[in-house]
Amino acid sequence: MAAQRPGAHSWASQVSDEEFRLSELDLHVLGSHPEILAALGRRWRTGPSTDTVAFAAAMPAGIGALVLAPGWFRQVQGEPWLEPVDLGDRAPSTASFFFAVALVGLVVLTVLWLRRGRLRAGTEVFAVVFTLVAALVALPLMASVGVDVLGFASVTLPVWGATAAAVAVLGAFTQASAGRRAGDAQDFHITGPADLERAHALVAALPPRKVKGLAAERTRAVGRLRERGMITAGQAAAVEALPIGSSITLDS
Repeated sequence: MAAQRPGAHSWASQVSDEEFRLSELDLHVLGSHPEILAALGRRWRTGPSTDTVAFAAAMPAGIGALVLAPGWFRQVQGEPWLEPVDLGDRAPSTASFFFAVALVGLVVLTVLWLRRGRLRAGTEVFAVVFTLVAALVALPLMASVGVDVLGFASVTLPVWGATAAAVAVLGAFTQASAGRRAGDAQDFHITGPADLERAHALVAALPPRKVKGLAAERTRAVGRLRERGMITAGQAAAVEALPIGSSITLDS
């Protein structure tokens, strides 16, 4: 049995301005029919959200910079700070490890961006910027505890690598993106091109009572979007005139 998901009316009541796309309406109307979603080239997103992945990608760089802070404080002030987490001589190598993990995180974010058709997510841009800032902070912290940063000591290479990679990924996100992530990328994976003819045939093959229920759900959702000021009367009329499943052809 397919997992129960919020219906189209719930989506219409909760979706934010930033994430709203009218093209997603029928995907929610048909959300309990995975075979029709498959014909439309979509499936429900499972696994961690984009925000969770972005947070996980940013965290290693932050930890890497943080473990260097006690050593810097000890050098400047001549006394320990946060002694329980002061790793002493092991701090640079520990930071190096975390920045190596951060490099993997940047690769993951780039792969996800490419798989989404170069649609960027705000949280992912933040994760890349955070990684870049953490790396730029870590380099002078390493230098303050005697690491030859400008000589590219081996322990600094992951930090330099993360710096360069973050600049490259940020440049790609800001200059080569096809647009901002929204709609389909939030709730659904795009699995392939939509076959509208097959999707319409599958809808038509449902029991008449079920088709009537889907139409009523869509009408309620459109009405809720109108109440919230998300769509105009013209847009509401246009989408209601389409066969169920066809909203994915809309631009907004």
